[in-house]
Amino acid sequence: MGLGPPAGIVGRGLVSPAGKDTIMNNNNPFPQRKHPRFKTFDYSRNGMYFVTICTTEKAKILSHIDSTGKIVLSKIGIEAKNQIDHISERFKGVEVTSYVIMPNHIHLVVYIHQRPVIIRAEEYSKMPSLCDVIGAFKSVTSRICWKKYGAKHIFQRSFYEHIIRSYESLSEIEQYIVDNPARWKTDQFFV
Repeated sequence: MGLGPPAGIVGRGLVSPAGKDTIMNNNNPFPQRKHPRFKTFDYSRNGMYFVTICTTEKAKILSHIDSTGKIVLSKIGIEAKNQIDHISERFKGVEVTSYVIMPNHIHLVVYIHQRPVIIRAEEYSKMPSLCDVIGAFKSVTSRICWKKYGAKHIFQRSFYEHIIRSYESLSEIEQYIVDNPARWKTDQFFV
């Protein structure tokens, strides 16, 4: 299951030897982060999105998995959960339908269902995009954790997303979220 744009979509540059998170532009000798979102896609439109948010340097600060496979949230993980639970209050027409808070990353299914078929131009700009929602979540969670616990730089810059295009895909993703704690030791984020 891929996260982010399909392989090979990195603009005009080439993938750098430094890793997949940077690109080398033929006109600029320095690595630049690739933009993980489709440039022509409107992320404020109605739809479902599978989102992965990682902690800075994949630090295991959100939770731990106990010997029974149960997730035990840390103080920072509890704050993240509280903010996820308040997303639909903060953004009308946006719901988180399922999520899991792993030790160093969070998976969410975000459902945006706010856009009427016909809309006036002045109302269009008021509708939050997926980036607005995730940015607000990360910002508020980080600010609370900084004030309460002195925790700095909780989340990596940006996030990964996958546009959910079918019920079959949604079902697979929801099962992946449910099964994620049991597969923690073999997870790509286990470091």
